[in-house]
Amino acid sequence: MRRMAANRLLMGFSRVRLNPQGDLPLAGFGRMWSGGVHDELYVRAMVVCDGAIAMAVVSCDVLGFFRKTALAAKSLAARESGVPAGNILLAATHTHSAPALIVVASEFMGGPWFEEFCRGVAEAVRTARASLEPAELEYAKGQCDLSANRRVKTEDGIGFGQDFAKPRDPELILVEATASDGRVLGRVVNYACHPVVLGKGNTLISADYPGVISRTLEQQGPAPCLFLNGTCGDIDPSLHGSHWVNKHLDDLHVFGRALADKCQDLLNGPSTTIEPCNVGMASKVLRLPLAPAPDGPVAEVDFRSETTVERRLSVELGDIDAARRRIARARDKHRNWRLCAESFVDARYGIVAEDRHVVTEIQFATIGHLAFCALPGEVLVGIGLAVKNSAGTTRPCIIATCANDYIGYLPEVETFREGGFESWQCILSDAGIQQFNEEVMSFFSSHMAETEEEHKKQT
Repeated sequence: MRRMAANRLLMGFSRVRLNPQGDLPLAGFGRMWSGGVHDELYVRAMVVCDGAIAMAVVSCDVLGFFRKTALAAKSLAARESGVPAGNILLAATHTHSAPALIVVASEFMGGPWFEEFCRGVAEAVRTARASLEPAELEYAKGQCDLSANRRVKTEDGIGFGQDFAKPRDPELILVEATASDGRVLGRVVNYACHPVVLGKGNTLISADYPGVISRTLEQQGPAPCLFLNGTCGDIDPSLHGSHWVNKHLDDLHVFGRALADKCQDLLNGPSTTIEPCNVGMASKVLRLPLAPAPDGPVAEVDFRSETTVERRLSVELGDIDAARRRIARARDKHRNWRLCAESFVDARYGIVAEDRHVVTEIQFATIGHLAFCALPGEVLVGIGLAVKNSAGTTRPCIIATCANDYIGYLPEVETFREGGFESWQCILSDAGIQQFNEEVMSFFSSHMAETEEEHKKQT
């Protein structure tokens, strides 16, 4: 790990507004175009410096971004701020109501919205670095019962719903940095829940509930508030007992304010000071094998009339509705496979190697006893709970998903084999999922143990 000596901690925060222009495809639900703006999108940055080395944690109000986009944004930020690109953790809040950065269409890839995103990241890191001052860091942890596991058993297998008996991560972590005169410099909030409060009928640009949390806490003063989303791949808001329906805009404020109130409870309660404040950063590049191209009804839907396939399946299954559900799942999987695998083989995107492996990155950062674990996609909650378990019960462990890259859904091995939406949408092979799970646990467990031992020596 790249480490810094335990000197006086310097911290700076910033908030930069993103300004998407024109008609743009929204990222979350497919085939939806922006029809206006409900609330603004931001990039928020925290820069931590000790001596001559600095690191940055950046939160962006977008669904996600490919590694090539992240590397471009980090490179620009490094040139403008002096923070090394390898010392930048770049995470998306995963709002489903922001313009898409995960596209391969030539009219969008590398266009004005991508340039605006990179500009926003660079400006945020530069501004945060310029505002560095001596700081003290504290954290508080609590439980927030506002989410549910969305994977439920149905007659057709695993479907959408709410199952409160299945695993979820109710832990809410809040980190606060204060100046020597007591001013709040900035905050970081970490919680695991899909930002889908607005639902798939929404066409307005919005940061969804993470934006409500940040804006609510920022109303107390000028201190920016970063939101980092945990392992929310199979975790949805527990709102109305339904999934992906057209929800009223009032629900956004109700849910967001409920989470913000939980954050306020943490601010009003006891906290723990983080010291000594050694800062460290490590990363590992992974090469994970892709799944083969879909076949059977999946491929048929793409090359033959959907009506013809529907008739054949309805006879085979004895139920026209079952046939339509099968086709819908096939269409989704084949579309996602083409988007996340086949299309990326093109070397100009720099996403997938020629030997059918996706190249991605995992990252680990520490500020004293506080750990940050960055993962490159929609990681399911079982993986997050295992990583937190390796950190122990007393150590604060912030997991940031959709960070530094986006390679789709990343389930545990058992969940992958169980099926369901998150499994169908996964672009990795069975071997790829096994490798990802093993690499994540090995990487984070070893760094957790190493930094824990160093912390004990210093205290």
